[in-house]
Amino acid sequence: MEKTCSRCFKVKPISEYSKNYTFCKECKRQSYHKNKQWSLNSNKNKLKRYHSDKLYREKCLLRKKLNDSWKYEFWTDKSIIKKLLGVKSKQEFIEHIKNNFSKGMTLDNYGKDLNSWQFDHIKPLSSAKNIKELHNLFHYKNTRPLWTKENNKKRGNK
Repeated sequence: MEKTCSRCFKVKPISEYSKNYTFCKECKRQSYHKNKQWSLNSNKNKLKRYHSDKLYREKCLLRKKLNDSWKYEFWTDKSIIKKLLGVKSKQEFIEHIKNNFSKGMTLDNYGKDLNSWQFDHIKPLSSAKNIKELHNLFHYKNTRPLWTKENNKKRGNK
């Protein structure tokens, strides 16, 4: 069964709508993210959680290290990210990622916009119960490139 969204006017399956909403989940997400108060509350809650939840803080720090090490030259023999990924060099990690590229992915279109790819952890980081498990989930074999749209959909289906 399908329904027409009252905001974007696209015909989409019923599964794309929250209960009792006339507009689709995608439009709902867009309106939340454009709402300044929602953004302020979200940031405040994330900051509070960052300071009170050690596992969440470690996850944030490791994601930042992975992102920074991909974009910049942070690879030394004593690099924490190199140890966590379980690779000998940045080139080994790059080859692993390139071998998992989908059509259209390149080293140059990594990022946050909708036409780029992101790192996806096959077994989600949210499944870690402690910091040791989290570190194990950062292994390069659990990491792959995934289009941003697909990764965002996956993130929402936890």
